[in-house]
Amino acid sequence: MTNFSPLRRTQKIAFLLVLELFAASGMHAAKTRGWSVDLRMHGYQEWRNSSGLLNASEVSLAATNNVIAVAIGNPTDVRQTDPRGGGTYANWKITLLVFDPATGKLQSKHGPWSGDAFFELYCTSNGNLLLLVRHYRGEIAEIGEELYLLSPAGVELKKLFFAGSSIASKPNWNKVIVSSSGRTLLVGQVLQDGTHYRLLDADRLDTRFEWTDSAGSNSPSVVAISDTELLGVIRSKSQPNTGVNDAGTKAYVRTFDGPWNPLPFSLDVRLHRLRPGANPNHLAILSNDTIVAINPLPFGKPPILALRANGEAVFTPQIPTLAANTSLSGPIHTTQDGRYFGAEFAHRPWLSHLMLDVWKMDMAFQDDESLLLVWEFSQALPVAQVNLGNHVDELFLVHSDPLMVALQSGSTLKVIPVDLERRAYENEPR
Repeated sequence: MTNFSPLRRTQKIAFLLVLELFAASGMHAAKTRGWSVDLRMHGYQEWRNSSGLLNASEVSLAATNNVIAVAIGNPTDVRQTDPRGGGTYANWKITLLVFDPATGKLQSKHGPWSGDAFFELYCTSNGNLLLLVRHYRGEIAEIGEELYLLSPAGVELKKLFFAGSSIASKPNWNKVIVSSSGRTLLVGQVLQDGTHYRLLDADRLDTRFEWTDSAGSNSPSVVAISDTELLGVIRSKSQPNTGVNDAGTKAYVRTFDGPWNPLPFSLDVRLHRLRPGANPNHLAILSNDTIVAINPLPFGKPPILALRANGEAVFTPQIPTLAANTSLSGPIHTTQDGRYFGAEFAHRPWLSHLMLDVWKMDMAFQDDESLLLVWEFSQALPVAQVNLGNHVDELFLVHSDPLMVALQSGSTLKVIPVDLERRAYENEPR
C-alpha cells in the first residue's frame, strides 16, 4: 500500500476541494443559463399544404421550478384540420413531454391520449400535472372531458370524467379554471337549470365545495379564482356581447360559500380567455387574494390595477418609459407563490425600411416584438424586463432560483432566466 506524506495528503485534499468547488459552480451555471429545444425533434409537426385553419401541432405548456411540461397534439389525419370536414379537430393524439428546467434535457415522454385538438395542461401547487382532454367531436369516447392527474414525471395518478355542458341543446365545453397557486380547480357545467360548479383540490381531485347558479339568476360569470375567493363579471344587458368593453362590465367577488359583492371598478374582459394554464389573460388573483388586472383601455388610469377584494388599492404598478410604439397588451402572468407578476407589452414599429428599386417600391415591415415587465408584489417599480422575441404562443413565469420565464414559440421551447439585479428601465416611470 502506498503511503502519502502529510504534504502530498494536503495537496490531494486541496485538489479535491477545488474540484468540488468547480463542480458546484458548474451546477450553478447550469441552473442559471437559459436553453431552448426544437420540439420538432420530439413530435411537433408542421403541415404546409393543409387548407384548414391549422398548419401545425397544437401545444399546451405548464411550468414550475421542478418541471417544464409540454403537451403536443397532432391529428391522426391532416384532413381533420380542414374546417369543411365533418370530423374537424377530432381524433387527435396528445403526447406529454417533461423537461429538466435547469438543463432542458428530456426526462420522460408519455401518451398518446386520444381527444380533440383543444386540450389544456396545468401545474399544481405540489408540482403535479393536470391534463384536460376533450371529447366533443368524432366517436372516440363519451362526449365530455377527461381530467388526468399526473405525477411530475408524467405518470397517471387519477382520472375524472366530466359530462359536457349543454348550450342551446348542443354539447359544449365546461368552464375549467385553476388558481394561480395551483391548489384549487373550478369546473362549471352549464345545463338547462343553471350552471353547476365544483371546486376541487387540484392535487387530489377531491371535491371541496359544490353549488348551482340557477338559470335566469343573473349571477356573475366566474373569470378567475384564488384558493378562497371567486372573481366574476356581469355585462350590462343593455349592451350586446360584441366584445367591446363598457362601464356595464361590473366586477364582483365572493368567498366560496358567501354572497357576491360588487367591486368599485370595471374589468376589461374583451380579450379574456381561460388559457394558458392557470393564468387568465387580462386579470389574475394572486395567492394572497390580491386582484391584478389590466385597466379598461384606452382610458384606464392607472393601466394596471392591484387591489384587494374590497376595492382598496394595495399599490400602483408603475410602467417606465419604453421604446416608441410600445403598448401594454397583456396577458398578466403570476408565479405560484404570488411574489412576482408580469405583463406583456407589444412593440409595433412602423415602416422598417423603404427601398426604391428603379420603377418599384418595396416596403417591408418588422415583426412585432414582445417584452415582459416583472414586478415584485407591493413594489411599484418593475424589477426586471425580459425581451421575448417576435412571437409568443404560451408563457409561464416560474418562481425559482433564479426567476425564470418558460415560453413556447411555434416549434421552439425556451427557458430564459430573469436577471433581477438589472434595472428594468432607464427613464422615469410614465
